[in-house]
Formats: sequence, C-alpha cells, structure tokens
Amino acid sequence: NRFTLAQQAVAEQLLLVIDTMIQHGRVIEIVGRTEAGATVSINAEPVAYVGPDGRFKHFTSPLPSAGAHTVTIVAQNRRGEVVTRKKTVYVQ
Repeated sequence: NRFTLAQQAVAEQLLLVIDTMIQHGRVIEIVGRTEAGATVSINAEPVAYVGPDGRFKHFTSPLPSAGAHTVTIVAQNRRGEVVTRKKTVYVQ
C-alpha cells in the first residue's frame, strides 16, 4: 500500500469589508459585506439582518460625546473563524 501526502492550501480568511460609514449626528451608519451565513456585531450590538449575499447595514447607538470614538466590527462564520475591524470616527 502506498499513499501520498498533499499539502492543503491555506483557507482564505473570513471576508469582512466596510463599504461606507456615514455620520448622522452622533449615530454612525455602517454598510458592509461579509461571507454568506456569517453573523456580524458592531460595538457588541448584533446586526439584525445580514442578507443572503452577506451584505449588511447597521445604525450604531448614539455615541456618548463629541470627539474620537473607535467602532469595532466583528464577523464570525459557521466554522468559528472570527475577523475584527476597528475604525475611528470623529463626532463633532
């Protein structure tokens, strides 16, 4: 009996792209896309609807004060892979 070991290609990292971030006063609208079937949370708030193609839109809770704030976007797929993106926004 013989067998050959073949190296498996490294799986691509979970997709998480932030297309736009629009400021509405102290609320930030975030539009992006991820892998189909993944869940997304923004600042620890779950995104209510992620489309079948992975597109999502979310409005944050009002930010507490003027100045710089970090928005944390986290996506997780069914395989348990997690990707985090942090964006800084400035509220005037």
